Amino acid sequence: MKKKIVIWGTNEKEEKVLMAIALNSEANKLDLYVFSADQATEAFYNSLIHDWRENREVAFPEEHQHMERPLSASESILPENLKADKPDIIHRAQKEWPFLVLSEKLYKLYREELNDLKSKIEELSEFNKEQWEELQHFWNKVQEQARDKMLSYGYIKELREETNELFGIMKELRKKVDAELRESSKKIRKEIEEALQAIDEKVQKGLSLKILFEELKKLQNKVKESVGLIRSDRNTLWKHIDKRFKTIKEKRFGPEGEDSKLQRLQRRLDGLLTALDRLNHSVKRDEKEIKFQKNRISNAANQLEAQIREAKLVMLEDRIKSKKEKIAEMEGIKADLEAAIEREHRRIEAKKQREESKKAAREKLSLELEKSKKRVEEESDKLKEAVDKVKSVKEEKKKAAKKKPSITQEAITAAGATIGESLGDVVDTIKAVANVLGQHADEVVDELKEKASDIIEDITEEAGEIIEEVKEKVDEVKEQMKEEMRKTAPTQASGEIKEEE
Repeated sequence: MKKKIVIWGTNEKEEKVLMAIALNSEANKLDLYVFSADQATEAFYNSLIHDWRENREVAFPEEHQHMERPLSASESILPENLKADKPDIIHRAQKEWPFLVLSEKLYKLYREELNDLKSKIEELSEFNKEQWEELQHFWNKVQEQARDKMLSYGYIKELREETNELFGIMKELRKKVDAELRESSKKIRKEIEEALQAIDEKVQKGLSLKILFEELKKLQNKVKESVGLIRSDRNTLWKHIDKRFKTIKEKRFGPEGEDSKLQRLQRRLDGLLTALDRLNHSVKRDEKEIKFQKNRISNAANQLEAQIREAKLVMLEDRIKSKKEKIAEMEGIKADLEAAIEREHRRIEAKKQREESKKAAREKLSLELEKSKKRVEEESDKLKEAVDKVKSVKEEKKKAAKKKPSITQEAITAAGATIGESLGDVVDTIKAVANVLGQHADEVVDELKEKASDIIEDITEEAGEIIEEVKEKVDEVKEQMKEEMRKTAPTQASGEIKEEE
């Protein structure tokens, strides 16, 4: 957190004011500046945000208020007559600034020790084991403070960078030791690669993927925490582990983009449960850390250490409160996910039942289609018989036409009756086939449709030809009859012909 805050608020008269708060870590105090709404112009506010907070000079209005307040974790940063629009920012500063001040003092102690080491190492002309061990001892102390979170991240980062520079100088002076480090890294890499090969064999044997996933996570942490690995070996192992993670995920959940809704919900729930478990463990660690700090306060080596640990206690208690609120929120999400999974299970079961019903309906329809197919085949046989009958009549008529017998009205009527009967059979058969096809028009297979269509087309063509020929023959007979009747009885024949027409 920064050492300067710019925040809006109100005074005892409920008037809008702009407040600028600066931490004076050297004096362990706070400088509070209060500006009225008239003084807090947009330009002045922007200068506070962009310049003053970055430790650049900013001219304050002459009639502003200035107060000095002691820094305390138990007392509010603001006096009772002032209230902030965002009290959470003030609350956070009140809890973190005491720790920041004490952490800065501790950092300065380490800063002086590191400067002393730096001056000694820069004067070395050859590798010195004592200086190497002294630098290691210093860094171990810094790491211990980092694990206990007694120093802020910025201080840890700065000390780490400068310590690494000194280690770099020492490494240049000890090529032999560097070779030993490479050999050590090679052994660690080989050990981890053998463990990865063992996991590959277990995957092929079909062992529990969830257990293998956890084994991979342990190997990942081992690579992360191993200080004996050089960068190239570490990067290679990261790639190998990442490849195994992808393989196991695909086997557990399927290829990317093909997961069902239920699987996605289940993975979200599993991830949430994992996060909840980590958060609960984190709360337990913080509670354990509180007990540890309380025990160490009574045995502190000096007053500064005791003060730092007391500030740490305040931070831990506030952190536990925040984590428990987060746990309550995640429990609500967990209940929602469990309900969603239950609904998805019911939906899948309902879908399964619908599919079974559809399957039974399809089987029933298939049986009906088989029956329809048999009926179509039977009607097709009748259709062929009718067509053959029509063709037979046509052939007989052609033979009769060659003999050129005397065609009478009775013959025409008989021929028409025979043809009409045959055509009637054809039409009735066509209607029967059409009726069968119409019952299941959407379901009957293309083969049956094509077969019926071909037959109907043949019948229509044959029937059309027969009708045309019969019509021509009837017209011819009528003309002959008219001619004969004109010769014998013109008047009567003419009337009879007209009547006949």
